[in-house]
Parts: sequence; C-alpha cells; structure tokens
Amino acid sequence: MEPTGSKLGLVLLVLVVLLDCPWAALHVLTLDDAHSLCYAFNVSASGPSWYVVQGKINGTPFFKHTSRSLKAKPIGPLAVMLSATESWNQMVEHWKDLVEELRKALLDNRQNIYESFHSLSLQGHMMCQQKFTGQSRAFWEFGFSGQRCLHFYSKKRRWTELHPGCRSLKETLESDRYVTNLLVVISHGDCVKLLNQSRVLDTKAAPTTAPAKTPVPAPSKAMTITYNRWSGSSLQFLS
Repeated sequence: MEPTGSKLGLVLLVLVVLLDCPWAALHVLTLDDAHSLCYAFNVSASGPSWYVVQGKINGTPFFKHTSRSLKAKPIGPLAVMLSATESWNQMVEHWKDLVEELRKALLDNRQNIYESFHSLSLQGHMMCQQKFTGQSRAFWEFGFSGQRCLHFYSKKRRWTELHPGCRSLKETLESDRYVTNLLVVISHGDCVKLLNQSRVLDTKAAPTTAPAKTPVPAPSKAMTITYNRWSGSSLQFLS
C-alpha cells in the first residue's frame, strides 16, 4: 500500500505539472531562432490517476494524456492536425511505454525513494529545441517533491545524479537500455518530427494575403495608459 504522504504528494505534483515545464529555466538552450517542445509529466507508483503528461510547442499547449483517458488529447487547431500524422501516433505509443517503465523503476526502488523524499510520485520534464538548420539539443530532468533528482542528457545518453536519494533509481534507469532508448527517441526522434511537421502545418494554415489594417486612432489628450508589471504571467489549468 502506498504511504498516505505520497497521495498528498501526487496531488501537489499534478498541480506542478500543469505549469510551464518546471526547472526548464535552469537549462536555457541558447539556439537562436529555435523552435521548442516541452513535456511536463508526473508518474506515481500506484493509484487510478497514476500518470499525467502534457506538452507544449513554442509555449502553446498541444498535448495531454492521463491514465484515466483512453486516447491522448490534442489541444488546439495545430494539435488536431498533428494528431492525424504517424508522428503523433508514434509519440503517444512511446510515452505509454515510458510511463510504464518509470512506474516499474519506482516500485523497484520505492524504499530508498520514500526514505529520502516521503513520496513515490516522480515529477519531471523534457525540453528539446531545434533550429531551422537542423541543430537540436534536448535534456530530461526528474525529481520528487519539487527537488531535482536526476538529469539525462539525450545526445550523450549520460545520467547525472543531482540528489543522493536517487542513486538507486539512477542505477536502475541507467542500466535499462530500453528506457534509455525511449528517452532518446522521444527527445530527438519524436521531437524533431513534430517540430518539423508543426512548421509545415503552420505554413499551410497561414493566410496567403495579409488582412487590411484598421487605422488606429490617435489617443486624445485625456487618454491615459497604465501597465501593471505584476500581471505579465498567469497560471493556466488544462481541462
């Protein structure tokens, strides 16, 4: 039976997953004119709602999949078009396999993990970017209770331990060639295909002629313009 504390941890981590890729700001990829794809996810060792995965392309939500849904949900017009491609189907299948493997790894290392974090809900994200020239970079990070735990650099297939409480989990994942291949395929293969296709679909959907511009009246002397510098960001929860 999963400890009571981990149930609360699952609720809190699901809320975190709904934000823009946690920890991503710590690894800004400096590729000029790059397009980006980010997934935020949570995998729990047990329970009916044991995983949730959400994705964004260039900061816009396009994908959501949970253990309660039979199919991955496309979000927005671009995602609906992407969902009709083979790349989308491959991406969904790879994520289904990955969350299953991550849950197995959690169960295999549950004693050490719970002693260190009082949680059996793995939180993580993947960020990949690609330039128009084809250059790309990608990384994964995993953690518990808001603490960064493991980093995986896809290009070199290299694991880095960020917290001693994840040593046994790192050894399990590092020795599993299938998990490593899934991480690389999702962050390089699937990511590149989806970004390339999103560019093509964006181009096809773009209007061929620019709409007529409506003249903007000059402000009167009595008009005042104010800006609240604290309203620049907001939290959005996807349904």
